[in-house]
Amino acid sequence: MTSGNAELLKSISESDYLEQVIEYAEILGWLVYHVFETRNYAKRTSSGFPDLVLVKDGRIIFAELKRETGKVSPAQQVWLDALVPCSEVYVWRPSDWETVERVLALPVTQADRWASCSGCGRRYERTGRSAKRGQHNFCPTCRVSTIPGTIQKRVSRTKQRQEG
Repeated sequence: MTSGNAELLKSISESDYLEQVIEYAEILGWLVYHVFETRNYAKRTSSGFPDLVLVKDGRIIFAELKRETGKVSPAQQVWLDALVPCSEVYVWRPSDWETVERVLALPVTQADRWASCSGCGRRYERTGRSAKRGQHNFCPTCRVSTIPGTIQKRVSRTKQRQEG
């Protein structure tokens, strides 16, 4: 990416990017739900819930949209982690536009080729066997790191505590 492109991506606001994703999803026939923030928003809605819920042909996508340099808050991460086992979950930034296009255009029959990494939380396209819901899945980057072993140790310790 050139520095000019990087500066352009940084200049895109979250609200402009949100409008772009909503418009594209609606063109493709997705049902779109977005919680609009109001003064009473915090009183009625759990903090950190993803920006978008998209539904089409038996698929449900929860998407958190961020500016190019935006960070996921701890409350948002709790929601994203909780939703991963039962749905498609994404964090999309303006530089992810090609991924947004590919994911939203993906037929239902190919949706199971995508999984959320249990290590870094990013979506990745799986090769070989399909991802299994409720089990840990790791992207190629995390798979070669120490993350899978660390998570497995934590799971084993939790099981031992529950049994003992």
